[in-house]
Amino acid sequence: EWRTTPTPTLLGDDHHRQRRHDRHQPAEERDQPPGDAAPASFLFPPPIAAPALVLHPRPPAAAVAAFRARSEDRKEDRQRQRNQPEDLPLTLNHQLIADVDPGRELQDNLRDNLRGMRHDIVGNLHDLRENLHERLLSGELAFKLHDTYGFPLDLTKEICEERGIAVDETKFAELMEQQKSVARAGVAFRGGWDEAVLGGANDIATVFVGYDTSSCEGSIAKLFVTNDTGNTGNTAPAASAKEGDRVSVIITQTPLYAESGGQVGDSGTITAPNGVIEVTDTKKAGKGFISSGVVTRGTVSAGDSCTAQLDETRRAAIRRNHTAAHLLQSALRRVLGSHIHQAGSYVDEHKVRFDFSHFESLTKEQVSEVELIVNSFIIAALPVVVREMSLDEAKKTGATALFGEKYGDTVRVVTVSDTAVISSEFCGGTHVSNTGELGLFKLTAETAAAAGVRRIEGRTGFNSLSLWNAEQAEVKAAAHALKITDVSALSAKCAAVMAELADKNREIERLNGKLAGASAQGLIDGAKVINGVTLVSGVAAGIDGGGLRTLADTVADKLRANGDSYVIVIAGSTNIICVCGAGAVALGHNAGKLVREVAALTGGKGGGKADSAMAGIGGNGNVAAAVAAAVAAVADMLRG
Repeated sequence: EWRTTPTPTLLGDDHHRQRRHDRHQPAEERDQPPGDAAPASFLFPPPIAAPALVLHPRPPAAAVAAFRARSEDRKEDRQRQRNQPEDLPLTLNHQLIADVDPGRELQDNLRDNLRGMRHDIVGNLHDLRENLHERLLSGELAFKLHDTYGFPLDLTKEICEERGIAVDETKFAELMEQQKSVARAGVAFRGGWDEAVLGGANDIATVFVGYDTSSCEGSIAKLFVTNDTGNTGNTAPAASAKEGDRVSVIITQTPLYAESGGQVGDSGTITAPNGVIEVTDTKKAGKGFISSGVVTRGTVSAGDSCTAQLDETRRAAIRRNHTAAHLLQSALRRVLGSHIHQAGSYVDEHKVRFDFSHFESLTKEQVSEVELIVNSFIIAALPVVVREMSLDEAKKTGATALFGEKYGDTVRVVTVSDTAVISSEFCGGTHVSNTGELGLFKLTAETAAAAGVRRIEGRTGFNSLSLWNAEQAEVKAAAHALKITDVSALSAKCAAVMAELADKNREIERLNGKLAGASAQGLIDGAKVINGVTLVSGVAAGIDGGGLRTLADTVADKLRANGDSYVIVIAGSTNIICVCGAGAVALGHNAGKLVREVAALTGGKGGGKADSAMAGIGGNGNVAAAVAAAVAAVADMLRG
């Protein structure tokens, strides 16, 4: 399944609305040049004649002229930011880069993509000139814009059409198919089948009846035993399979939906006269549906009559999530704008995942609004109507389809409507008959999927209830840990505990300061002075890294009153610290090197700057002895 939405635009929403409004202007007024003509791009010559069909007419001349006047004084800054020469020609559509509203803060990835697009096109100017001399944009370039930068083909066609230039769609389609083939080849072997592995699988057609029934009669047209094929081995058709065998079968008629359009394949059972197959997945191979699983009882043979039964509970959950994907797209367009279009989807019995075009993360308020709108559709218990019609008739209804999908002469259109159409999309998947069947919708994640693409995930029905129950259990556990019975008081109790903890931390810091002062004086009293440099050393048992740093700072403050020629080495419970005054550093002493040597004697590691450094204590030796050895080495250096 896939869906097409209105062409995205890189201009502001107000300007996009003006473009739609402008369609109703007379052509002669609409095509008036905007005051001073825009800088000509030698990549795209002016159109020879007005195109027969204009999808998005130009904005009014006055609007464009006013916008360019506002933008002129920022042109140099934009050029410097892009690190491009002033006279470098802008490519594709001048307004895509030069006319982007300077008041809107687009994300860095959009800016980088536009720079990359321009760099790639300018880097192939010779080929472009050859193509454009024939008024043809190569399929290779159109594909690169789509594949590398996410620039949709329909928008490339629109821009070229405005200039009387055609796009080599045949080559584009060929490259798209090559990409899909590579992607399919790289997918891991799943569910016990692969078109390249199961010989002759593409030769058989399966009749799918799963839209209307959950069980049907048929026969096993082909049987493959896949115990030893793994990911690479070729599998020839088998005559029979016994209990415990992993198998893949093609039956003549099935209610089991095969994975497609982002919806996972069905599971269920296939019961033959002498055995049963537990089906775990169903996929397509040509016109056939391949159901994969394990023989759980008896034996099954090619040619056996059979009864296929889908797992209705799992299918119901998948249906709920698939309909939620349609409602989710409608809600996103209402909250974020009409530029939203599907960039991918995944639907199984647990969740719905929806990728869509957007250049920034959603705010908490936007996420809440999207969730609320979807739930309002659910509470309204709106009918979900599925109709089969000709492709031409479906297009006339305004139903959306995903760009690039190949459709037959007859298509299915899934529509959700109230007084107005909420969602109408081409879709071959399975759906509920009423939005009320979804029960509840809960958004669980919103992340980046790729440059310019966001990913949103949600749950419906019992999955939402399970999520809610799990969160409630966590809340109750937290309340129990804090010894409160009323969970509504949990946030206030947490705030009180945090405030109490902050008070205790401040008291601990105060006491540590007093302790450090007392300990500092004791360390200073035992100091040695050699050739004008004061050596302070010792072990402060029970003091952690933070307390040790406080103690060293206190000692240094006291010594500084008599000069800055001092070396301090103190070990705590887990760390060793060394501090050298400016005078000691001038004599060649380095706290980083010294603390590293002391720590090494204990099996520890660390280091730092010349004036202050800390290391961790290892478990190899006596800390006091290591400190004493280091101080003795410093003393020998001072005497020598």
